Amino acid sequence: MRKLIDDGLQFLSAAPRHTRGLRALQIAIGAMLLYRVVTEGRFAAYLWGPRGLVGGANAFRYPGWALTLLHESFGTMTRTYGLLMLLAIVGFCLVLGFHTRVAAGVAVVVLWLIMLRLPGLFDGGDNIAILALTYMVACISPGERVQERSLRVWMHNIGVLFIMTQLMIVYFTSGMYKAAGDLWQNGTALYVIGQVDVFSLPSLRALLLNPSLYWRPTARSFIRSGFQWQ
Repeated sequence: MRKLIDDGLQFLSAAPRHTRGLRALQIAIGAMLLYRVVTEGRFAAYLWGPRGLVGGANAFRYPGWALTLLHESFGTMTRTYGLLMLLAIVGFCLVLGFHTRVAAGVAVVVLWLIMLRLPGLFDGGDNIAILALTYMVACISPGERVQERSLRVWMHNIGVLFIMTQLMIVYFTSGMYKAAGDLWQNGTALYVIGQVDVFSLPSLRALLLNPSLYWRPTARSFIRSGFQWQ
C-alpha cells in the first residue's frame, strides 16, 4: 500500500503526464466545435435566435436568472452569431494549441449557453466534451514551461486523471447496462446495429442475417420472422 501511494504521488508531482494524448484530445474537440459551427451555423436563427425554435419553451423549465441570461445572450441575432463566432475561435485555438486553457474555459461557457437554449440538440457525447473541456482548464497549454513538482504540474496531472476517470466511468457503465439487457445477451442487438449504415459494413450485413449466429431461440425467431417480435 505504501508503494502504491508513493507511485501515485510520483505520477502527480514529477512531470506533466500524457501531454501527447491530451494534445490529440484538444485537437479532436476543437475540430468538433468547428464542425458544429460550420454545419449548424446556417440554421442559427431557427435553432437559437430570438424568434427561433425555442420561443418560450424554456419559460417553465429554468429559474429566472437562467432565463435572463439566455435572453441577454440570444436576444438578438448579432449576439447569437457572436457566440457561434466565439465558439469557432476557441475551436481554432484548441486545434492550433494556442492558449488552450483559456479556450477550453470559454468553450465550456458557450456550449453551456447553447445547450440551455436548445437542450434537445445535444447528446451524451456533448456532455462528455463539456466535462473534458472543464478538466482541460487545469492542464498546461502546449509550449507552457512549468517547474517540476510545482502546483501547475499537480493541477495538470489531476486534470488528466479526471479526464481518464470520466471516460472509464462512461464506458464501464455503458458496458454494464448493455450486459444486463436481454437484447445484448441474446445477440439481437448485434444484428440491429449491424444494419445501421453509420455503424456497419455492407459486406457484413448479410452475414448477420444468419440465424445460426444467435444462440438464443428468441433471437433466431426474431431473424426468421422478418424481424418482428412474436
